[in-house]
Amino acid sequence: MSALSYIAKIFNVTLTDISKEIGVTSQTVNDWVKGKRRIPQKRLEQLVNMFKLPEGYFIKGEEELNEVERLKVLLEYYKSINTFKEDQQYRYWSHQNEINHLTKKIEDKKLLLKIEKLFEGGGRIEDTNYSPNSVKNYYLIEEMANILSDSDSNSEKIDQLVTLLLNKKQIRSFKIAERFMREK
Repeated sequence: MSALSYIAKIFNVTLTDISKEIGVTSQTVNDWVKGKRRIPQKRLEQLVNMFKLPEGYFIKGEEELNEVERLKVLLEYYKSINTFKEDQQYRYWSHQNEINHLTKKIEDKKLLLKIEKLFEGGGRIEDTNYSPNSVKNYYLIEEMANILSDSDSNSEKIDQLVTLLLNKKQIRSFKIAERFMREK
């Protein structure tokens, strides 16, 4: 199945709705979803405009969408239905909380995917096709995770890591936040 069926499901539209919107038959869209036909460039551009998603999403199979891409589809859906509302006391966007939550979650998942990628080729010496860099990355990140998860007894090591890995602006921001939290 094409990712187009997943996108349609998230956006609560039928394949018939899509066919009418871009001016093709329902059978044509059905063939795209089943992988019987490729989506022509002109129609890809229409789908990109319709859903505000990158072209590559429509070329992939549903199972090929990674977690970040799936979250981005959901994010675009919420953006598409986000409306400005007013009641007697407040003015607000209807789905801003979901948008903010998904935006943060996407950033977290991107970081996890980067970390996962560091282990490609085997992250342990016991792995049959290990890569020396992957092994180093694995042990380095494992040690950092151990230090960070036991932050009370390793606060000096954490400060050293912060100094080593982060820029001065980030360090300054952390110090301001720490002072703020102590004053509360």
